Amino acid sequence: MEEAGIVAKKWKKVGINYGINGATKHLSHVFVASELSETGDNKQKEEGINQIKWVSFGKVLRMISEGKITDGETISALLIAGLKLKLITSK
Repeated sequence: MEEAGIVAKKWKKVGINYGINGATKHLSHVFVASELSETGDNKQKEEGINQIKWVSFGKVLRMISEGKITDGETISALLIAGLKLKLITSK
């Protein structure tokens, strides 16, 4: 379970990324979770989460474009997942 109180039955590793190449060796593993369910046991306030909202992948891309999602590791993970799941094409 993560801080939003959501659990997944299935996890698929889709890639890795290095947050700041050259400055640190911090490696992040990128997974896609599926078969999600809400537990009602979340730690939103403790983690600084104001709201949980389910949105489409297209909406997420618009949120990045509009500057509503700005975290580099989040954007990188979404790009990796989008390419692996063929939600984004490189053509």
